[in-house]
Amino acid sequence: MDRCKYCGSAFLRKDGVRNGAQKWRCKECNRSQGFEDKREKYSAKERA
Repeated sequence: MDRCKYCGSAFLRKDGVRNGAQKWRCKECNRSQGFEDKREKYSAKERA
């Protein structure tokens, strides 16, 4: 992460790990970010 997805600030700090993914906290808006669910929601067959 290089910028906050909420306010665009470049001032981020590490804020722990969740399910093996690093989380970040913005020093300006104090919001946490970085954890994204990368599992497939639907199989390829269901999407087609």
